[in-house]
Amino acid sequence: PSIFILGCAMSALSKSATVAILPHDRENLDTGETILSIGIFVFCSISMMVTNKLAITAFPYESTLTALQMAFAVLLLLCFAFRSIHIGSLKDVLRWSMVAPFFAGMLLTNMLALKHCTLTLVIVCKTMSPIFTLMAESFYANVQVNLQMVASLLIMLLGAVLYTRELKVEHLVGVRWLTVNVSFSVLTRLLQRRLLADNRIDISK
Repeated sequence: PSIFILGCAMSALSKSATVAILPHDRENLDTGETILSIGIFVFCSISMMVTNKLAITAFPYESTLTALQMAFAVLLLLCFAFRSIHIGSLKDVLRWSMVAPFFAGMLLTNMLALKHCTLTLVIVCKTMSPIFTLMAESFYANVQVNLQMVASLLIMLLGAVLYTRELKVEHLVGVRWLTVNVSFSVLTRLLQRRLLADNRIDISK
């Protein structure tokens, strides 16, 4: 809950600051909002990984834990962000509902990976996600790929290989779940990006 409230507070602070900004400072404001958003995302991601590891260690029932987290998220949205929720039509809801199975699969496999792996191993292995995402985006999203991008991703991959080559046997089960989790993560992000870019969908984003 504290992470959710912090995100809402930072978002409100950013929006309120917009009123006092002059037009010629709009570009600087956009840059600041981008940096702020990335910072909040990184903080929330790290906090979520740590708390999930603690949660699955104390309560080793991954399916139940994932369902409870999703229900709690829905409850928070209904309590604190109900007025900002806008749904244009049932068709829009059905289109966005395509994300739900992939997102649920991503959360569940992440719990299973955390159950069988160390937190560091989970983070290192997830460096594979940008590689597959970039490959997919280069085909359908007209993302320009250059040598610097490929080189940086290959360095990340090399680091992951070096870290995992001396894995203990008990961690191999977790690596398999991590591979499934990366697949769900890539599919979820690609589908979300496609739907967010579609202005025909009249639903709060």
